[in-house]
Amino acid sequence: MEQQSTHLTPTSIHPDTHIGLVTLRVANLDRSLNFYEGILGFRRIERTAGTA
Repeated sequence: MEQQSTHLTPTSIHPDTHIGLVTLRVANLDRSLNFYEGILGFRRIERTAGTA
């Protein structure tokens, strides 16, 4: 297995870092879904009765 060189700067995060489950309370669900899915590229796990 090839070892990857990791160069970290004061503003970088380790490449193996990932975001887990996140819960947010928002005023406009459709607008927020458009931002998080359409712009940031997050994927929705589920959506039921006014929640996603």
